[in-house]
Amino acid sequence: MYTWDRKKIGKNLKIMRVKKDLSQAELAEALGVAQGHYSNIESGKRQLSLHLLAMICEKYGVNPAEIIADIDEMPPSTDPEDEKAEV
Repeated sequence: MYTWDRKKIGKNLKIMRVKKDLSQAELAEALGVAQGHYSNIESGKRQLSLHLLAMICEKYGVNPAEIIADIDEMPPSTDPEDEKAEV
C-alpha cells in the first residue's frame, strides 16, 4: 500500500502558500478548516485528505501531482507557451 510522504507534501504546501503571500490562518479560513488543523498538515503531523487536496488544487490552480511530488525534482513544464522561440 502506498502512503503519501506527509513531510514532503507539507513542505510543498508551505512553498505554495508563501508564494501566494497567504498566512496559514487566511488559507485555513478559505478552505473551511481550523488554522491548527492546516498547520498540522503543513508540518507533516496530519495526513492531507483527498477533499482538502482537491480544494487546495482549485485554489492554487495546480495539478495534485504538484503538491504530492517533490517540488525540487519536478520536471520542466511541457507547456508550449513556456518555451521561448529560438532566434
